[in-house]
Amino acid sequence: MTKFLNSMEKKFGKYAIKRLPYIMILIYAVGYIMFKINPAVIYNLSLDPYAVIHGHEYWRLFTWILVPPEDDNLFFVLIMLYFYYSIATTLELTWGSFYLNLYVFSGLIWTMIGAFGLYIYLENTVFNQPLANLIYDKAATYRAFSLGISTYYMNISILLAYAATYANETILLFFVLPIKMGVLGVIYFIYFAVMVYDSWPIGGFIIGAALVNFLVFFVCTRGIRKVRRKLTMADILRQRMAKAQGRNYGGSTGGSSGSTGSSQSSRPQMKYKSSAIAKHKCAICGRTSESNPELSFRFCSKCEGNFEYCEEHIFTHKHVTRE
Repeated sequence: MTKFLNSMEKKFGKYAIKRLPYIMILIYAVGYIMFKINPAVIYNLSLDPYAVIHGHEYWRLFTWILVPPEDDNLFFVLIMLYFYYSIATTLELTWGSFYLNLYVFSGLIWTMIGAFGLYIYLENTVFNQPLANLIYDKAATYRAFSLGISTYYMNISILLAYAATYANETILLFFVLPIKMGVLGVIYFIYFAVMVYDSWPIGGFIIGAALVNFLVFFVCTRGIRKVRRKLTMADILRQRMAKAQGRNYGGSTGGSSGSTGSSQSSRPQMKYKSSAIAKHKCAICGRTSESNPELSFRFCSKCEGNFEYCEEHIFTHKHVTRE
């Protein structure tokens, strides 16, 4: 599975959406504003399987991501949006845009699978009874259920992903209580696993979909994350500073050519000229973020020094040591 996903990244990585967390926040903000202006609009946007199948309202398969989580406290909403933006951005820098895209879009797909799974379950249990059509208004019932389907639980799966990647990082819960992300992730996982049981079947299908996305993705990408999670928070901050200040950390490795001679001599050196200052540069092939914007660049935590590599050489280069 690791080799397959790596090959997929090489083929389709250039199509990955860059800065996806930023786009996600914009979508959440638009949905929240629409809800505040006209709360009734959510009924026309929500993921209602009954309306999709019987009313042919296929736009709901896309517009449901605009449905905001239920919360009337604007301050709390802004804090949560910033928090999820921060951890999603860190995951993008750690995994690369391709794997963050894969994780987010698989989460959306699993949520839709959960919604239609709930529809199938209700059709074969509750609405399959002889007097069900006389007791229930199916269209109104499904419409009410659909309001609980949003990206909230997918965001929780992003938090679980961050906790699994940076388990030893400490944050301040409620700005006061220090807690490690690994501990917080375990608490959230247990809490939502209990909610799956208590809110069955409605919440079970939707919450369960988010947990399944987390479990499936992390089982399939275990080998990849074993390498990429070694990227420290210091590396993340250095990359953010490089983007903010326009500094070329990859180009600062020229003085270490003696230690990398064996690595560089085995591969052809490719020269690229660019009038702009490159933010990233591969220490092997010399390609930069300016000459090849479709490539993703990462620092190697095993190399001694600030050596950055493109996606083709991050796993194949020889590690640099001071010896």
